[in-house]
Amino acid sequence: ALVLPKAEQILQSSIQPYISSILEALMEPTSRGFSEVRDVFFKELVELGKNSLNGGGKEKMGDNMEKLSILAFHPVKMQSCYQKVEELNLEGLQQRFDVHGPSVFVSRAQILMREQMDNSVYTFEQLFNQSLESQGQDDICKTIQRCQDRVLKKYDYDSSTVRKKFFREALLQIIIPYMLQQLSPTCSPELPRFKELIFEDFSQFLLVENLYEEVVLQSVSKDIMMAVKEAAVQRRHNLYRDSLVLTNSDPNLQLLGESNSLDGVTLPYESCLEVPG
Repeated sequence: ALVLPKAEQILQSSIQPYISSILEALMEPTSRGFSEVRDVFFKELVELGKNSLNGGGKEKMGDNMEKLSILAFHPVKMQSCYQKVEELNLEGLQQRFDVHGPSVFVSRAQILMREQMDNSVYTFEQLFNQSLESQGQDDICKTIQRCQDRVLKKYDYDSSTVRKKFFREALLQIIIPYMLQQLSPTCSPELPRFKELIFEDFSQFLLVENLYEEVVLQSVSKDIMMAVKEAAVQRRHNLYRDSLVLTNSDPNLQLLGESNSLDGVTLPYESCLEVPG
């Protein structure tokens, strides 16, 4: 009762008017970076297909696949992806919300981009190798194309979900410290009084400071969720709605999202594809 009304007042007057601006500042460069990851991955698969047409047999294909396997950790090939998100600029918001700079968000986004690239490469390898086992070496180029289409479709959904989570977490990381700072002069002096109301048996488990921060978190979470959801509904920066799953062109797409295994092949990461409940 002490914290919530004051938190909501600060939220309405000092935060809600700026949530969309913060979100846009985060979305623009981050989404360009993830789009570049997709483009780099696509170009590598096109090159792989061209090389398969030039012959060279299993040994040459093995060499090309080995090069593909380390794509996510290739500093030169990933550089264009990283540079996109390095354009993230919170100028104008840094002073208002006392944000030291965008570096923490840039670094986090780059890690997520690398993970998504590595995930896509691994998934492609599993699909491709499995296809070769069942169909043989005939028309490898078509096999590459089929696997490529499936993996790119999965990437579009996974990257959308990863970015939405990143945007929500980044907004919280910017807004929560600011709210706590604004509430501190009036709320912090009152916290010791509430500590006295907690039974001694529960004092080690119920920390007033944690409950205080939880109230602040809950007060702003709804607005953040709604802002990201609205961006997805408007197809802003290729974000998909939580309930949207396209299965018309690939009946196995939903399977890719519901399980982290492909036809009995275990994948290294949990799929980020959101499937409606």
